[in-house]
Amino acid sequence: REVYEETALNVKISNLIDVVDSIIKDEKEAVQFHSTLIDYTAEWISGKAKAKSDAIDIAWHDIDELAGLGLWSETTQVIKKSFEMRI
Repeated sequence: REVYEETALNVKISNLIDVVDSIIKDEKEAVQFHSTLIDYTAEWISGKAKAKSDAIDIAWHDIDELAGLGLWSETTQVIKKSFEMRI
């Protein structure tokens, strides 16, 4: 459901890739935000990709382009891990 709400794509969720915590603290080390991201591989079923709801933009990129995209380091690691799982 979340994938469709953000991308207009219908997908079949398959394998768990990783579970990543994002914890943002203030200057006094008090937790301001704590998010747990659960990442899965998915297979495209239908739909044409477009940014929806809380997504600003959507694009397909080659794995070689990751370094130039300014992604959070954890995001890059999850994407690379998903590629390794496909081999």
